Amino acid sequence: MKWSCRLKDFFYNMGLRKKLLCSFLLLTLLPTLTIGIFSYAISYQNIVHQKITETQTLLKQIVQKVDEVYSSARYALIHLNYDENARRLLEIEEPDFERYQKERFALEKTLVETSAQIEMGYMAVCGKNGLWLSNNRHFDDQVRAVLDQHAFTDFVSSSESSWDGPVVNIDNRYYKLLSRKLYGEGQDVVGYSLLLLEEQAIRGIFREYQYGDSGGVLLANSDGKIFTAEGFPTAQMRTVQELCPGLVFSAPSGEHETRVEGQRAMASY
Repeated sequence: MKWSCRLKDFFYNMGLRKKLLCSFLLLTLLPTLTIGIFSYAISYQNIVHQKITETQTLLKQIVQKVDEVYSSARYALIHLNYDENARRLLEIEEPDFERYQKERFALEKTLVETSAQIEMGYMAVCGKNGLWLSNNRHFDDQVRAVLDQHAFTDFVSSSESSWDGPVVNIDNRYYKLLSRKLYGEGQDVVGYSLLLLEEQAIRGIFREYQYGDSGGVLLANSDGKIFTAEGFPTAQMRTVQELCPGLVFSAPSGEHETRVEGQRAMASY
């Protein structure tokens, strides 16, 4: 016998008092249960919407501060194009820099002061005439190795005036390489200004905010490699596609919902 038939017989054989009690409970509990489930669904959606709104606001604040750091770095590179000592040294046809000790000293001082002012780890000027001056000679060889790669040579031969380079690992610390062409009086390219943006400068911004027990934030380079992250201990130098395969950089800029390692997230690009 089916369970429905058994239930029907059980209810039929009940006394009148029990039948009334069951009917009363059914008529009162069923609407209450329905309203409870409906209220829970609405409350859940409101909480999710509120969290998404808060995340969007938080993301905009972080993006604004990160943009300020990048803008400061790019402005520092532009400023070198108007430095008279840099221009004078870069326009020397023969690399006889011993005659220009005063200009070399002044330019090195500018590099040291500018990098300290904007909290950058490394700044350098390299010329087509062989000039290379920096604020930290310890980094020179590693930076030269990056400039030997095809991405920089493509930038040299292009019409672009600036280059957002790769994320590089130097002494187990990560840096973002930026470069800009330096022009002489005839508007010919005479050299390049270089800058290494420290990962810690960005992570310091990330740590100013709270993301909850399971939240976090990361910054990816234009080539998809993750520059720095907070809350994702295994994210360093992995690609965005490895963490969130559904994120496509070619999508229109703005805030977009995605998933990072299975967790709901917002992305801005």
